[in-house]
Amino acid sequence: MDHLQSLLHHPLLAQNTAHHPRAQTEAAQAAVMMDQAMLRGQADLDLVDRCMQVYLRTLQSTDVKDEFRLGRRITAWYTSSSPATKERFLSSPGAIRNAVPILYADGLEEAVWEWLEVLYSRKVDVADSQRETEVSTASKTSQWVLQETHLTFLMIKETLRRSRLDAAVQQLVQACAYMSNTGRMSSFVRSSQPWQAATKSITLALLRRRHQHGLSAALFDQFLNSRSSWSDSDSLISRLIPLYHPTQPSAQELAMTVERASDSIQGHFDHMKAMSESAQKVVLNALLDGAQLLSLQDSSSVRQAQLILELVEKHFPNLAGVKHKQATQKRIQSIQQTSLPQRFVDHPIGVI
Repeated sequence: MDHLQSLLHHPLLAQNTAHHPRAQTEAAQAAVMMDQAMLRGQADLDLVDRCMQVYLRTLQSTDVKDEFRLGRRITAWYTSSSPATKERFLSSPGAIRNAVPILYADGLEEAVWEWLEVLYSRKVDVADSQRETEVSTASKTSQWVLQETHLTFLMIKETLRRSRLDAAVQQLVQACAYMSNTGRMSSFVRSSQPWQAATKSITLALLRRRHQHGLSAALFDQFLNSRSSWSDSDSLISRLIPLYHPTQPSAQELAMTVERASDSIQGHFDHMKAMSESAQKVVLNALLDGAQLLSLQDSSSVRQAQLILELVEKHFPNLAGVKHKQATQKRIQSIQQTSLPQRFVDHPIGVI
């Protein structure tokens, strides 16, 4: 309740509070307080941001009545704000992070897209942005580009939350193309936390769905090509994506990475172990799918499949387990006894 108490004692709201009906939830309190401040023309960014923080706690746990929804209040406040306040809002990672889920929850995605257009409309000193290597020393230009990336990630996150993987992939592909074409893409952006979070979240979402991702072949190809803009385009996880191409599933990238990266394979698996257990299981299932696909091909591919299984058993003994090892072996054996199908289809055996 600390945020709520601080809002209740905010000097801008100290007058005439007795004339307003007492709101029963934190969301309602935040909405009423923001209304009061806006009516007096004194709703500064700090107060609005604190209102959003309080509101989000209720939004995540209960339904909010239409009369207390904060989304339209935020857009009205932004529209009526001065250019300086708008710029301060759009360059504030915390405020943007709080505002985006609220607007998406209220069906106001179009307003968020308009914010992204404002960020994109700013002229960027390409030479300046390309020179940056660290966030702490980045110029204002590069910080602004980083904020574009941050907003893109938040939009992708909300799109994935609504199970719209195709829309999220399309947005990432468009962002890659736009940033590359305008000179915004740089090692500074590729290595930034928001950009890495965006590519990782979409990759895991796709791997989690396996062949049920629903992407068209054309969009899938664009997604594969966008990896040139990723900081970890050579990672083992990114090499799992072609396994689930809707018309031409392939395990060749995975096989080559496993064979050629013998010296660095430990680093690949160390990276996986840093993920949550649920994410690790998603990756392990994909590795097993890769082994299954390779086992359908020639003898050298079968050897590569066995190598993948050995790596899984070595690096993830707890997650793999005896039960899953046996299931995986049955999975491979059953496929070897059948002819090559027209299309690789998910097999229920061996899924963790």
